[in-house]
Amino acid sequence: MSTAPIPRHGNGLGPARRRLLRLASRLLLLPGFVSLAPLAARAATHAYPVGAFSRLAPGPLADESGWEHRPLKNIRPNTAEIVLSGTMPVLRIHSNASASGWAHAITGGLKRAHRLRWRWAVKGGPRQSVVGERSADDFAARVYVVFDYPLAKVPWSARLGIRIARALYGAEVPAAALCYVWHPGIADDSLAESPYTSRVRMILPAATGPRDGWQRVARDLAEDFTRAFGAEYGPGMPELQAIIVSSDTDQTGGVVDAFFGDIELLDG
Repeated sequence: MSTAPIPRHGNGLGPARRRLLRLASRLLLLPGFVSLAPLAARAATHAYPVGAFSRLAPGPLADESGWEHRPLKNIRPNTAEIVLSGTMPVLRIHSNASASGWAHAITGGLKRAHRLRWRWAVKGGPRQSVVGERSADDFAARVYVVFDYPLAKVPWSARLGIRIARALYGAEVPAAALCYVWHPGIADDSLAESPYTSRVRMILPAATGPRDGWQRVARDLAEDFTRAFGAEYGPGMPELQAIIVSSDTDQTGGVVDAFFGDIELLDG
């Protein structure tokens, strides 16, 4: 067996580059230097709560919170209040054969955020939840992401329907929205159209945490939007318009308390 040393030449490095490499190696050994890269990466990402529930006082959800109640025509509305989960204020939406949501407008630079995360928990539930069926379109908890979607991108037939709906119900009728729904048995990131409109695409998001406790969800909105509307919209993603939280048991009945922790948009 040869004991000849491994040749150190032939690496193509001149004396100046070898000196730079030696300097870099010494710097990497300095205390704390290795952690600078992860710190820089963390510093590049900021989370911004959307109407942070954790900053609100317990009691009925007030108008000045920034969350606007969105009742549905001819359907009994839900109720909403801030309650304590341990020592942390959270939102509780109570639904009893009823349905409605609360919307928070997205403004400024957050309209261009591409990531969203939140916590939610559920007590009770509707009698049935079936994705894509009107007769069982009840879900204990929903988080809608409404986009500022240009009507020019919408097919002509659907565009006419949106204009009629806005004339009847107001300008908040979305041209495109993602709806993340809590399902008692499925959380596989599957995608489906709402049984009421193709302009809302429903996602059953994978989550971390027990099904009978607080769950955490993190979504790449750009990726989800592309899955849902990319073929129509093309590259990119429109700006965000609003976040809506809701619960509904109006179709099949049942009683549910849906809890929402802070909902955060991330800029990195």
